[in-house]
Amino acid sequence: GPESVVQLQLDALKRDDMFSVFKHATPKIKANTGPWQRFGQMIHTPPYNTLVRHNKAEVMMISHDKDSSIYQCLVRVWPSRSSRMRGPFDTSTKSPCLDYMYTLIQCSDGAWRVDAVLPQ
Repeated sequence: GPESVVQLQLDALKRDDMFSVFKHATPKIKANTGPWQRFGQMIHTPPYNTLVRHNKAEVMMISHDKDSSIYQCLVRVWPSRSSRMRGPFDTSTKSPCLDYMYTLIQCSDGAWRVDAVLPQ
């Protein structure tokens, strides 16, 4: 389901595996940002660069009507030090974190794919 796609993409981002990250995007995103090498260059720039090689990511909140082909979840990311992120601090861990809203849609082939990732 969509939850596993989010986790697969987060795992690929942690490894800096842009080919796999691109693989989970919708056809529309692939057409607008591809090929995967160009997509990877985009991900390495703000506001997405903090996702690459992040220390930790957690799904914080999910919005999904079971009858809908749209799935959204809020993902909190703790970037690695190398990203030099400046932003809000998670008071429980005293480390900087960022939130991203993931939107997935169910494509015509039945597969869930990432359609948007927006910083919050």
